[in-house]
Amino acid sequence: MSEDLIFYAGPIEAAVTNEHLGLEAPRDRENRASYGNFAAAVDPPEGSVSASDYVARLSARAAAVRACEIDDDLIAAAANLVVG
Repeated sequence: MSEDLIFYAGPIEAAVTNEHLGLEAPRDRENRASYGNFAAAVDPPEGSVSASDYVARLSARAAAVRACEIDDDLIAAAANLVVG
């Protein structure tokens, strides 16, 4: 569920806020909004990558794996400073 927040905190939040305020970009300028239009934001096209798939793909990247290893090493070193 937390991975859904990545999507909701960005374009969905803007789309819902603008819809609530009655703001709508003209059709020829929708590409300037982070979400396009309200319908596109709340109903992604079939075949889209789900938020959980997106997070899984990012988490599996070598850079993300290495970043987690570095974080783990730093956490262990900090724990030794506190305990030791």
